[in-house]
Amino acid sequence: MPASKPAEKAEEETATSAVHTHSEAGRRTRSSPPSVLLADPSDVLADELFYATVEECEDCRTVLLDCAAQDARAVKKLVDWALWITSEVHGGLPDVLVDQDAPKDTLFHPSVTFRRLAQGYRTGQTNSAQHNVRGPEQRREVADDAVTLVAGLDRYGADFLYW
Repeated sequence: MPASKPAEKAEEETATSAVHTHSEAGRRTRSSPPSVLLADPSDVLADELFYATVEECEDCRTVLLDCAAQDARAVKKLVDWALWITSEVHGGLPDVLVDQDAPKDTLFHPSVTFRRLAQGYRTGQTNSAQHNVRGPEQRREVADDAVTLVAGLDRYGADFLYW
């Protein structure tokens, strides 16, 4: 029998914030969390996911990615945020993020779906049907790519995409 929404919410809060919190105070980052750049302080899930990723807290990251997979709006914001930061760092999106035939031996090798979204972002098609990601598995994968990309840029700088 599926759990009720309030029970899921309580479980999510227990799994993330009750055990410990992830925040700017926990680790200074060069990148700003989604709520700051997107001027939407309600993006708590995206912020927590970003901080859990940069703090390398895999337990919380797993729970938060599972939660993000259920929220198409949150995933779109994560992707837009990651691609905006990458564009700022590189002066546009590097080919390595959009090339479907990019080498698979790089440190960061995003999914085909993320590459498609990056191509859409590059051509200004972020609000088109192409930007929609179908199903929780794809949303989770794309959210994972987005936060991994920003955390990698935060930690290693522009070279992250070319290692």
